[in-house]
Amino acid sequence: MDLETFITNARAFLSASAPGGEKIDMVKAAVLAPVTQIDGIASVGLIHRPRNLNNHPDQIALPGGHIEPGETPIVTALRETEEEIGVRPEIVEVLGFMPTVMTVRTGFMVWPLVGILREKPDIRLSPDEADEFFWAPVSHFMKPENVVRRETILEGDCAPLPAFRYNGYEIWGLTFRIIKSLVEGLNGHKTPVERAE
Repeated sequence: MDLETFITNARAFLSASAPGGEKIDMVKAAVLAPVTQIDGIASVGLIHRPRNLNNHPDQIALPGGHIEPGETPIVTALRETEEEIGVRPEIVEVLGFMPTVMTVRTGFMVWPLVGILREKPDIRLSPDEADEFFWAPVSHFMKPENVVRRETILEGDCAPLPAFRYNGYEIWGLTFRIIKSLVEGLNGHKTPVERAE
């Protein structure tokens, strides 16, 4: 899938305005799924969060963070993206919002946005927030064979959680759910991957 096809398909299901949820008593956050074209293929940018972080350490994630007082989810997602990977807000074309996602263990309500980068940007990591960055083809996450069960069973779970596997990385939890929502939307809300949950 090239970038223009991605944009056309994404616009068909993304919301132009932020979904509700502001009054729910949870920690509010926003993340950006930055998408650009790499070798003719629409690809999403992901970070690895350092092991010493308090929230979601040692996980693959999308750039983002807490919504500060007076901020909108868009402002937060763009600010955090610049802080974490050095991508300036003015070069991001915000396409829209996916549905909000809640985390049970950590008590977050997250607004995921999709943003287009017409040219592949220079990435400058903030080592306190991200120690790796990589681009992954969106089409990779549409293939059932790339969904696995994690080897680790978390406390309180009866079975390993589902995850995407990519180049040795396990993408699970909140990020798995957001990417799964994205590819299902791109596929016309038909489940494009076998459920591993």
